[in-house]
Amino acid sequence: MLLGMFLLVAAAYLFGKPASLLADTAYLFPVFLSVFAGFFAAETYGFKSHNGKALLLLASGLAFWTTGELLWYIFKNFLNLDPFPSAADVFFLLAYPLLFVGILYGTKLARIKWRELDKKKALVDLAAVIVLSAAAAYWGIYKAYNSEVSLLENLILTGYGVADLVLIGALILSLGTARAFDGGRFGFLWKILTAGFFFILVADILFAIYQTDYNSGLVLYTLVDMAWIAGYFLIAYGLFDNALALRSIQKKME
Repeated sequence: MLLGMFLLVAAAYLFGKPASLLADTAYLFPVFLSVFAGFFAAETYGFKSHNGKALLLLASGLAFWTTGELLWYIFKNFLNLDPFPSAADVFFLLAYPLLFVGILYGTKLARIKWRELDKKKALVDLAAVIVLSAAAAYWGIYKAYNSEVSLLENLILTGYGVADLVLIGALILSLGTARAFDGGRFGFLWKILTAGFFFILVADILFAIYQTDYNSGLVLYTLVDMAWIAGYFLIAYGLFDNALALRSIQKKME
């Protein structure tokens, strides 16, 4: 079902012409869906349980992202205001530490034994982390700094690069948890979450690299949004899949 929704949103986005009201509205659907999935999963586990608390933090981070996306949407499409810099950036940036803490809290149950993980997979993971970290630091921090804009704007611009490094740290933890629970339903959840946040991270980095072309409305570069859309859908899918499986087990035990 979520695959069908993704295809519908992608079609609405692509045929509605990127940067149009239809495309921007379609983009919001998976964003809101991921938040709903997060709170749904947290409620399924129980807000007082360890996993419930972790998912609640994760859902709160997604809610901050959603608030940022919604403010950006309103500023751009209805108020005719430049959404950068704005309150939207505050919510975007505050989401990253919440997501990191949520993932960190959620991975504690895994008690990851890093030295016992598959060495070949670990080397591939390490190479990916180095490449992504270098890209986030170079384009997201070093190249993002602009001597011609205000201190506030530079703090926000470079802040996104720092936030992506925080997200990379979260990805390391979530991938380690997926490896630790490999083969189980919980491991599958963390694999999907890792994939979702990976897509969002890649989109962040591509946006930092091609920001000028993106803001100019060039179709090829605005397709970066498709990576964000895919990321949100994957996160929603992982959370819904895990929560519904747990609810099915709970129902059988009644």
